[in-house]
Amino acid sequence: VDVNGTIMSPLYWAIRDGKFNIGRYMLQDLLAIRADREAYYYGRVELWKTHPDLINVLCHEAPDLIEDLFDGLLWHSQTVNNGRVRVNYYIQELFSDPLEVE
Repeated sequence: VDVNGTIMSPLYWAIRDGKFNIGRYMLQDLLAIRADREAYYYGRVELWKTHPDLINVLCHEAPDLIEDLFDGLLWHSQTVNNGRVRVNYYIQELFSDPLEVE
């Protein structure tokens, strides 16, 4: 969004204005896994591309939203096998790829 000549993310705008419920809704919507007949859709990659400093911003300006971010980076199966549930954590962007570190 262009605000007085400055490009600002709607997510950061909501956070900086103290509209944490809107920020929470945006995070939940971006990190929802969706599917249709053609493909699966998950906004995690786009979120990190456009907000590489997201953790820093959340820690300093909206720590209550960190839990929502982490919830969105987790997928769990609905199937229970022998009392266990398969879980995937999508945390590469939090730690980076060790093969890319010099």
